[in-house]
Amino acid sequence: WRARDQERHQLTSEVGELRKNIALKEALLSRATGGSHRLDEALRQLATLTRRIEECQQSDTATTASMDCQNAQLRKDKLDLEMRLADETARHTMAMEAAQRDHSAAMEALR
Repeated sequence: WRARDQERHQLTSEVGELRKNIALKEALLSRATGGSHRLDEALRQLATLTRRIEECQQSDTATTASMDCQNAQLRKDKLDLEMRLADETARHTMAMEAAQRDHSAAMEALR
């Protein structure tokens, strides 16, 4: 039980840290690009993942094997979400750089 509780605590901590980082990225990207449906969906998935962790922590009736399976699924979900957010951040960075280049070229053409 102790190892599972420690793992859940660690997952909860990591998800909380991800939530803060995602909120910061969302604010920066929203200002730069006007928002992103994909990022919004990723944030919704993170909220779902966080709720699942909290539900798992509150469940006193689950068996040890069930809890281990839930933790494994949470780890997989967390990694999938991290990869998706990294991909989205890279896409937005490239889009913002392209928009900046286009803007600079247009301003140069006006001179």
